[in-house]
Amino acid sequence: MNTRFFSKKMIIGASIITILALVMIVISLQKIGVDNSVDTNSVTQVKIGQHIYAVDVAQTNEARIKGLSDRKELLKKHGLLFIFNESQRQGFWMKDMNFSIDIIWIDEYLKVVGIERNVSPDTFPEIFYSPESIRYVLEVNSGEASMLIPGDTVEFFSSL
Repeated sequence: MNTRFFSKKMIIGASIITILALVMIVISLQKIGVDNSVDTNSVTQVKIGQHIYAVDVAQTNEARIKGLSDRKELLKKHGLLFIFNESQRQGFWMKDMNFSIDIIWIDEYLKVVGIERNVSPDTFPEIFYSPESIRYVLEVNSGEASMLIPGDTVEFFSSL
């Protein structure tokens, strides 16, 4: 009888350890791809695949609302990086825009999850929504995202 009781205790203990280990693995897997060492306040470049873009950052609500509106142009291989406080679906429009852009939707794990290509100012007031919850958006000149695909890995860099 004591042997059975001891065996049941061992099985229960092993089960608890296994469950805790699985929970730790799931939590670790969710964090893969996120570089927490980059201070988003100092981001100056975004690399997607082999493509590098110099960026301005729209981190405040006011900057995100204005976006690229009223700018006459965007230099080649430059963009505007939008950083949101939390991951959720976002909608963008082309109000007061003067040129076409590509909109790159990036999730919290720094993966491209979708791309709106060649979005024209003439589309206003249409709203373009991210295909899923995202934490970042990169707007670049129309055609500059032509070599990118969903699933591409994103990296943030800051100047030294």
